[in-house]
Amino acid sequence: MGNQLPSLKEVLSRFFHFHNRAKKTVKEAANLVVEEVFLFWEKARISTKEKHHAAKKVINEYELWRALGKHKSRQTPTETKKREEFVTRLDLLFDVAKKDVELTLNMEDRKFLTMQRDQGGRKGVMMGIDGKLAALEKRFELLKKALGEKAFYGRQHPECFMTDNCDAERGALRKVWPESAQYLCIFHVLQQVWRWVLDSRHGVPKQDRQRYMAILPSKGRNA
Repeated sequence: MGNQLPSLKEVLSRFFHFHNRAKKTVKEAANLVVEEVFLFWEKARISTKEKHHAAKKVINEYELWRALGKHKSRQTPTETKKREEFVTRLDLLFDVAKKDVELTLNMEDRKFLTMQRDQGGRKGVMMGIDGKLAALEKRFELLKKALGEKAFYGRQHPECFMTDNCDAERGALRKVWPESAQYLCIFHVLQQVWRWVLDSRHGVPKQDRQRYMAILPSKGRNA
């Protein structure tokens, strides 16, 4: 396991280490593997399913491996196909992502997960942790803890946030309060549009700049 999310082959390799060499029971070995696997998912800032569900998935893969081994002398088309499918999956992602986790991810993390799930093999690597993002996540987590379970009329999350287009801020809010909607401040949207229009590199003639800005809602322009 390195700078990618673990594959099925890597998961089974660690399972066999704990089960065969460390003499752990199947359940113990599966739980130890899950602890290691989750470290990589946490580093990628991608929420996972409950640990006992992930451990059950490890055990299911182990039991399938055992069954295929018992029937290795069988050369029927069905058994051959099962073995081929299992071997093909070895280099694919051992996916323990939480259901609908894509809805909570920023564009960059969502793209990374999609590449890791590629059926042709895991693509992409984890880069270094964004210091600003990590710091904001920590602060928001502290705020969430301080507010307590009765925060926001018992919902425990605000209905929405309005921010500028800071990826770190929006990503941290999405991580801590995934249920909350996010909106961009119209003032900052118009500010960015105006900067783009004024940038000579974009080739907008000076005589046309005011006209382009007038296309935007006057109410928003005066925000």
